[in-house]
Amino acid sequence: MTIKITETDINSQNEPSKRADIVIEVEDLFAEQPQSVPPLSVQSLPKLTPPRFGKDKKILIGIIVSVIVFFFVAGSLIAVFNSGTVFLPPPPIDNNPVTDSGTVMPLQEISEIIKQAKKATVMISTEVKTWGFLTGHVQGTGIAVARKQKYVLVLTNRHVVEGGIKYDICTNDHKKYNGTVVVFPKKKEIDLALLVIQDDGNNVVPSLPLGSYSSVTQGSEVVALGHPEGLEFSVTRGIVSALRGGLYIQTDAAINHGNSGGPLITRTGHVVGINTFILRNKHAEGLGFAIRADYSLQEDQWSFIEDITPLYNELLKQKH
Repeated sequence: MTIKITETDINSQNEPSKRADIVIEVEDLFAEQPQSVPPLSVQSLPKLTPPRFGKDKKILIGIIVSVIVFFFVAGSLIAVFNSGTVFLPPPPIDNNPVTDSGTVMPLQEISEIIKQAKKATVMISTEVKTWGFLTGHVQGTGIAVARKQKYVLVLTNRHVVEGGIKYDICTNDHKKYNGTVVVFPKKKEIDLALLVIQDDGNNVVPSLPLGSYSSVTQGSEVVALGHPEGLEFSVTRGIVSALRGGLYIQTDAAINHGNSGGPLITRTGHVVGINTFILRNKHAEGLGFAIRADYSLQEDQWSFIEDITPLYNELLKQKH
């Protein structure tokens, strides 16, 4: 846009030159505007490429995972401490138990111990009078502890054989023998007994030695053999829970009716207890007890019904 002011107009006004200057300035301002602006084309724009996450993406994912793991672990620890539960490292395992004499006893595979124990373990069925001419049977287990020629000495519980009129002994390979009770402890509360069988075929072998009660430690691994509820030669596994009164070994290895008189064996292959009784009610389970097996070596504590001196002397050879 152009504004023309003539001299006449200028001369006919009071302050024309000042106005002319203003108009000229406006005119010059518009004169400096560019004639035209070239249109933008799509081709002239720089190409935009999406951002690439390489190592940065992996680092970000790693940070996120680390944060999640941290809060998970922290939350777990807080829950544990609030519950009052404390996790302690397991106690060291005694891989080399030591006997009273200081001899190191190496551990054995449980399967091998059971294989040897079956040669010595027998099933005992005791016939007892119930009422008048009626009879019943008490079933239990025994373990051969000594042999002299064809005579075998079997250790079991008193309550398995006491009051019996006949004793049927069955071996692992189903050989059957008649047994004779020969000795009871002098103290009625000692739940042990010894009986004798005649084995001409050498089928019953005292294959496992007796172990010392003092060599047993809390937490030691043990296995129990027997015939629970008539199930032949069952094996259960557990640990020594406690030693009670210098006479009993408490264990969590399952002991049931029919296990009575069976051996409780350590991982060193020693018979340390004779499975005797359980405590069971609605408030407790896993409370089994075996009476110490080496009580049978205390000669002055037994009342002999028959003279079995040569056979019993074989047992005494196991004294520690």
